Amino acid sequence: MIEQEREFKYFLVHEKERRLTTGTATSYIDYLNNITNHIGINITSKTVATEADVRKIDGCLLDTDMPDGSRRNCKSAMHAYLQFLAYSKQVDVSVYPDEIEDQYEGSSKKVTVNKFERNPKAREACIEHYKAICQVCNFNFSDVYGDIGRDFIHVHHIVPLSDIDEEYQVDPIKDLVPVCPNCHAMLHRKSPPYSVDELKAKILPPLPYK
Repeated sequence: MIEQEREFKYFLVHEKERRLTTGTATSYIDYLNNITNHIGINITSKTVATEADVRKIDGCLLDTDMPDGSRRNCKSAMHAYLQFLAYSKQVDVSVYPDEIEDQYEGSSKKVTVNKFERNPKAREACIEHYKAICQVCNFNFSDVYGDIGRDFIHVHHIVPLSDIDEEYQVDPIKDLVPVCPNCHAMLHRKSPPYSVDELKAKILPPLPYK
């Protein structure tokens, strides 16, 4: 299993200097999974962190029955993964405990819903329209935390990232919505995510003070 597979695919299609088609990006992921199948090494930021790691894994593949053409493709995919790791270090990362690991139908699924804010201009336009207020519970960080909470908010993609292809143009008003981290995590408690209205309907009345 590739670490941050969904984000890696988005990078290949939308952010890579030489952008790939969705089909080619999927092939890159298949090549990386093929590495795991052949030599049991999962592709993560720890196993493929440097060019030396790529050479080491490529050397291990030489000792397998993998055809030379496939091995070269695997090497190209690893280089693309290195580019993704370098890019991701420049992107703000906000991973909260409830977003790290959830259980779906008995299997473990990693969820990093705020790893990419995708297009920064679209994010800014979304917040300018809705303000930095959670559209589910109306929480405003600046009301509670003062200056340090000003303009802090997550931006949720109403259209799941897995459904976005290279031709998709995000509408900041229709496709994005600002939500607090708690509501963002709750939106992703199922796949596809809950809608904002669905989650609003699930909010329980506050408990009486004792």
